[in-house]
Amino acid sequence: MMPPELNSLFPGRQGGFDGYGNQTANSVMSATVGLTPVASLLNSTTAFGSQFVNTTSAAQTVTVKNIGLLPLGITSAPTASAGYAVTANNCLGVTLVTNATCTINVTFRPTAAGAANGTLSIPTNDSAHNPLVANLTGTGTAPIASLVSSLAFGNVDNLTTSAAQTIVVSNTGTDALTFSNIVLSGASYAISSTTCATATPVPAGGFCTIDVTFSPTAIGSATGALTLTDNSAGVTGSLQVVNLSGAGIAPAGVVVPGATSTPTAIGVTNTALTLNWRAPTTGGAVTSYTVQRATNAGFSTGLTTTTGITTTTLNVTGLTPGVTYYFRVGAVNAAGNGANSATLTQVTAVAIPAPAAPTGITSVSGTTGGAITAGLRWTAVTGATSYDVMWGTATQITANTGTIVNNATSGGQITMAVASRTTVSMKVRAVGPGGAGAWSTVATARAQ
Repeated sequence: MMPPELNSLFPGRQGGFDGYGNQTANSVMSATVGLTPVASLLNSTTAFGSQFVNTTSAAQTVTVKNIGLLPLGITSAPTASAGYAVTANNCLGVTLVTNATCTINVTFRPTAAGAANGTLSIPTNDSAHNPLVANLTGTGTAPIASLVSSLAFGNVDNLTTSAAQTIVVSNTGTDALTFSNIVLSGASYAISSTTCATATPVPAGGFCTIDVTFSPTAIGSATGALTLTDNSAGVTGSLQVVNLSGAGIAPAGVVVPGATSTPTAIGVTNTALTLNWRAPTTGGAVTSYTVQRATNAGFSTGLTTTTGITTTTLNVTGLTPGVTYYFRVGAVNAAGNGANSATLTQVTAVAIPAPAAPTGITSVSGTTGGAITAGLRWTAVTGATSYDVMWGTATQITANTGTIVNNATSGGQITMAVASRTTVSMKVRAVGPGGAGAWSTVATARAQ
């Protein structure tokens, strides 16, 4: 009898002997009717459902079955539409007898959001099904960040803060929008409040907000940018940039301050000094002062600018010994920067070197009958105002972790917290106006 699944393929031939319809004994064609391979699929459509863009799904299996009466062969490798890939194939080179099956594994990797339907084409020796086509369906999902590309604050009074403007970040995609970084550039701009955060995904159809303010610190235009790093369109590290613009203007009725007096320097050392100046006697009221320091009179090399000073004095540190520095001061208010003062030229003191390491090192054993002591002798060092002696075990001396005795004298006995007749290591250094010098060589002594 003909297999039941073939009845639909050969109408009019149901029943009969050995799968053939009723024929006369003289029918030559009756011997070959239905003797063909017939390629079929257990599932004509394989559905992958939703898959995040640029990620690969789990493999799904497409099963091929021969429902014909002759062997079915897969003549070459199957091919899949863009977005789909064959990852395993045990059909190629296999001959399927009647009712036998083989499988092909397929994965889905969408490159864009939306439906991405395709096919798997399987070459066979069944002329009616060559190729045998399996339908593949899937949908790419991804977040889509939607926001303005620029934000303009217009004119804002200098040294004041504008009203906040809100940037709405909407997710118009089909998956969660996540941020890996949110950065605001431009010294005059600030985030006053936000619901966008790296730890808070924005769901599909949702939104978050970022409030930005503009606080100009000078007259004139000022730019900035808000940069969001996210996974928009399924691309890790996608950048969304909102350009910020605004201008500081002088408030009505405010006058620029005049020039300050020429600064003077006191307490000059090799690395520091203190600047003093007097407030302007003309122009508008002063809000703050700006001090510039350079290593040339044109203030083009080694320039350092300190702003926001609210007194008429500034301690300057980190200077280089024996270098000529140039200083000038400017007064600031909401109308702008006043003229710079005349320039102060100041040379720092030359650095005083630390004393050399003592020489002529000899040990002095402790005296008996009293405290446990030992001593050290050395040759006096030019420029030294005092000496430090370090004592301890050899290991402590090497690591500079021994006990230091300040203002020690050559040959003087040092009381030591050790057992009687203990051998100790000792070394000495000279101290002068330039600081402490290097340690001497090491000598050993017996503490009695």
